[in-house]
Amino acid sequence: MVNQLVGFGASSGGVAAALPPTVAFRGSLFSETVNTRTFSATIDLGTEDPSRLIVVGTTCVTGSAEAPTGCTVDGVAATLAIEHTDAGITAVPAQLWYVAKPTGGSVTVGFTKPGGADMDRGAFAVWSVYNLNTATPADTASDPTNPLSLDLTVADHAVVFAVGTSSDSSQTWSYAGVASDATGGTSLRSTFASASGVAAGTRTITLTSSTTARSGVSACWR
Repeated sequence: MVNQLVGFGASSGGVAAALPPTVAFRGSLFSETVNTRTFSATIDLGTEDPSRLIVVGTTCVTGSAEAPTGCTVDGVAATLAIEHTDAGITAVPAQLWYVAKPTGGSVTVGFTKPGGADMDRGAFAVWSVYNLNTATPADTASDPTNPLSLDLTVADHAVVFAVGTSSDSSQTWSYAGVASDATGGTSLRSTFASASGVAAGTRTITLTSSTTARSGVSACWR
């Protein structure tokens, strides 16, 4: 694992990175019929680079109060940055995970929940991030109420990611501070959004549902 972190804060030649962080959205998957405890798919991670960090946003309907406890990218365990679970009759967690992954093209990305009921529905999105100073998120936020208002303290040229969930198939999402990368699902209506080049300061990321929202999370890196 140690060698995966060598690229952070440096170019491939070992010189301090002058370029600001960049984000490449790599894909998403939505399913109304997961019916297992693991949800995965093949995702092309894009350009290999010593500085590459993979960020994964996940949502699901678990059928019980247990949120997913693991996420892997090409068999490498990711670290949970932030989660929030609406522990209603069926829990609806929103999560953000991250892992340093300098190599690998088309790989399996997935997440798993512990024992108990299978996931009824699930969704995830994947981003590749480059030229970060550190793999550790600078700040995180969560919110259970609509609009999902997520306050982050960011450094200049930060990158930001956000995940929101709703259980209303007729709703639509609107955004402030981020742009939508993927939205889908019916009885689990999920949205995944991001922004790059964010100026330093306290920034409020807002995901607004036209009806009701269940869980929202956000995280930033620099």
